[in-house]
Amino acid sequence: PVKRQGVLLKTSSTWGQCDLSDLTKKNVAYFMTLNQEGAWVEVDFLCGAIIPVAYSFASAHPIYSGYYPRSWELQASLDRRTWKILSNHINDETISHASPFGFWELHYENLPGLAQYFRYFRIILTGPNSFGTHELQISAFELYGRFLYIQEDKAGPPPPPAYAEERTGFEDKEELPAQPKPPKKKGGGKKR
Repeated sequence: PVKRQGVLLKTSSTWGQCDLSDLTKKNVAYFMTLNQEGAWVEVDFLCGAIIPVAYSFASAHPIYSGYYPRSWELQASLDRRTWKILSNHINDETISHASPFGFWELHYENLPGLAQYFRYFRIILTGPNSFGTHELQISAFELYGRFLYIQEDKAGPPPPPAYAEERTGFEDKEELPAQPKPPKKKGGGKKR
């Protein structure tokens, strides 16, 4: 396991000198598992949970190109015991040499009336890659959705903005205008 910027990363295996932290780097990096059926990578949001609406990842390597995932599942869990399939891909050719990034919206069933938060996410290879083997080559994995910051099993205040030193132009902004007052009732008299 590798702990990186508030998440814990795990994998079924690591090929050669690959660095598991490349899984969540913003640039295209070069993480790959060994050639084994059911290869997987997992992200644990240690102090948070997400209602996911979309996800993306890249698959590229300067030497070993062509190991693009074709069949996989994105699974999620709140307790790491019960997993829900959020997205199932069979022979998906979104990622290729010409386009090493993929983006997918999520459309899954929630419990009636409830949005479901998840803490753990994993991508599991469910079939051979584009080379016909079972290495999972993946990097720049991102989840999009609503994040709930959790501290000591209780919802807490949000963490400071990520990369705050890189954000500019937000200082000295005017306060938002006051909330509008409700409209006055017409007629003004009592009804009998």
